Amino acid sequence: MEITNITFDNRDEYNRQPIAEKVINLLSNDIDISPLVINGDWGTGKTEFCHKLVNMFREVNTHHVVYIDAFKADHANEPLLTVLAEIVKILPDNDQKSSLKRKIIPALKFGIKTISKAAVAHVLRQDATEALDQFDQELQEIADKSIDATAKALFNEHLESEKNIKALQEILSGIAEEKPMAIFIDELDRCRPNFAVDILELIKHTFDLDNVNFILVTNFEQLKASINHSYGQSINANRYLDKFIKFTISLPKYIEDQNRESAAVSSKHFLGLINNSTVLSNSRLNLEGFQYFSNHIFQAHDATLREVETFIRNLEIYQVLNDNRAFTSTTGYGSALLRGLAVAIHTFNPILASSILDDKLDARDLAEFLAISRDILLNSRESRPEDYEIIYAYLAKDCRFNAHHLLSAQEQQGWNELFLQVFQGGSYILPTFNRTSSLKSVLQTLNLG
Repeated sequence: MEITNITFDNRDEYNRQPIAEKVINLLSNDIDISPLVINGDWGTGKTEFCHKLVNMFREVNTHHVVYIDAFKADHANEPLLTVLAEIVKILPDNDQKSSLKRKIIPALKFGIKTISKAAVAHVLRQDATEALDQFDQELQEIADKSIDATAKALFNEHLESEKNIKALQEILSGIAEEKPMAIFIDELDRCRPNFAVDILELIKHTFDLDNVNFILVTNFEQLKASINHSYGQSINANRYLDKFIKFTISLPKYIEDQNRESAAVSSKHFLGLINNSTVLSNSRLNLEGFQYFSNHIFQAHDATLREVETFIRNLEIYQVLNDNRAFTSTTGYGSALLRGLAVAIHTFNPILASSILDDKLDARDLAEFLAISRDILLNSRESRPEDYEIIYAYLAKDCRFNAHHLLSAQEQQGWNELFLQVFQGGSYILPTFNRTSSLKSVLQTLNLG
């Protein structure tokens, strides 16, 4: 299904429909929350949520709905034209559309003229200054006259532009008075910084009108970085954005399950992808233990939905390269976990993967990847340790560096017995020389070795 046609009825595995309903409710009431920012990290499903919200708006039919992919429009470098062209599309073929088109042209022409004239004036001033150093005062006087003439022309055009912009705003206000506008601008965080800033300033200075609502779908941190890129690090990006943004919401990373317990969106996404994968659906990866193991890694690395998708794809690749036998129902649980860990390292930490391939694995780095400390290991050893803790203790013994970083040799022996007790079985065979070779073998396969 095309993403532009997707609705919450098609799927809503992250329980985001109530958020969309509340957005519509707020924008349908007399509260000034425009521009509204829908914030989310890259890969958290912002664009899909945006299209679902757009389609819900169209279904309730309370607003003129406009969708703009800012990243696609970035190359044109004309934000005013981009926004107005999409507004024209939603109007019926009548006098209102024709009138809007007539008002667009003068407004656009002014922008182009102002930029070119200002550039000419700047060049004249620079050339004259350089000439003064080399020749005489006479050239400077000529340049000053040229600049004076340009400044006068610019002033006259500025007065004209105010009339043109005001006429354009009157038309837009008339349209919005009949039916409010909801203008979605997506992918703003992927644009060139200057274009993203131009969009913000355009909204503030040209489209700050009653019943014209902007919904910006973006990564807020990246938007702040665009501000600093355009105006310098000395600018307080938060204060700058406060002038433009009225309300911000962030897409949640956690959802409540049927028992009202918190569950990570990434974990939910992982399970859905596994069950829908023709390569992995009948594997051991949909077992509760492996789900918990994967969820711990997702949380340790603050994985985005896109990164979860990459992890699944890498699991599929490894399964196919092993003739679909790597994660079968007969695969030992310990073997599945070790292979899954290697694929996770390949996905989330390529530097750590390289150290394993070079036989230079450091137990400190492995502990950091698994978010494990000595206190965690000692406390959990008294009860039933987590699977990833047992896996760490099993592998640490044969790490090239800092093998006893968290556990002494004697302590590792006890953990090794626990590994055999919990994980031995199925098709898994303990390596006879180096335990980390099990990780290395997976990584070599993923590198087509």
